[in-house]
Amino acid sequence: MELVIKCQKATNVDDRTKEVGLLIELIGPELQAYCLRCCRPQIAADVFQESLIKIASKVCTFRGSSERAFRAWCYTILRRRIWDAVKKLGRRELEPFDNEELWNVISAGGAEIAPGTRLDLEYAMSLLDKGKVPCRALLWTYHILGWDYALIAKATKRTYDNVRVALARCLKLAQTLIAKHS
Repeated sequence: MELVIKCQKATNVDDRTKEVGLLIELIGPELQAYCLRCCRPQIAADVFQESLIKIASKVCTFRGSSERAFRAWCYTILRRRIWDAVKKLGRRELEPFDNEELWNVISAGGAEIAPGTRLDLEYAMSLLDKGKVPCRALLWTYHILGWDYALIAKATKRTYDNVRVALARCLKLAQTLIAKHS
């Protein structure tokens, strides 16, 4: 929060540029990781850059009083840029990664998954893909991207209740698949 205050109180361009740079270094990596989880890599870089530019240009208008509020403000800007990209480029960008892209993102994040576990996960995901409802996409969007029912409904042109019921069914299906193959 101290950096935000310094940015807001900077009296000349050089000081403001320096403070904004430090602020971006602090929050940038986590925003970039979130952006890569939400967007295909081809558009993530552009969306991320647009978000940083917006954050840097609007930091003086931020009126929160805590680091948590500042992070929430930054994530709101990023989510709006992601949503703009989805609307501009089409729904395909909203859909989750294919298996190979997903594993690339997981490995880039430093997570290690045992080969046997990877095979089990790939099998479970393939079963979810075969269902009537696009369970994999819904579960990914809700649990990994953190979108709420209303946002998913708006993005997929469904009703709120339809999304809620579909997610409950998908979660039940996933639990059943895990129980069967454990």
